[in-house]
Amino acid sequence: MVAKVLPAPVLKAPPPVPYQEPPKPERHVTLEEGTWITVRVIPGDASHGVLEQAVIADGLEIGERGAKVTFRAEQGNQLRLMSFQSADGQRVEVLSEPAAPAGNVVHFRLSGRVTITERRL
Repeated sequence: MVAKVLPAPVLKAPPPVPYQEPPKPERHVTLEEGTWITVRVIPGDASHGVLEQAVIADGLEIGERGAKVTFRAEQGNQLRLMSFQSADGQRVEVLSEPAAPAGNVVHFRLSGRVTITERRL
């Protein structure tokens, strides 16, 4: 009997793997107790406003001018800042000392520190 020689199998190279950037480490920034945040009150709205000035921490713009804020009314025409929208779309919850509006502008002083973790898109 004659041995039949089979052709060698054709090996295909695996498809190339696309290059992926290594993940960047998360960044954390802290708004320290005593940080001032300036808000413009929206006329006729008792609980919402916008940032009058950008909120900056560790050299990063955390909240952009014009970002939405929420506050609550307290006794004696006092307001307390509760949150603002960060530059990456997060709702940053804060607590401020009560403050009285000076026209449509309120200067809030944070009564505790807040650490914010950058959201990855």
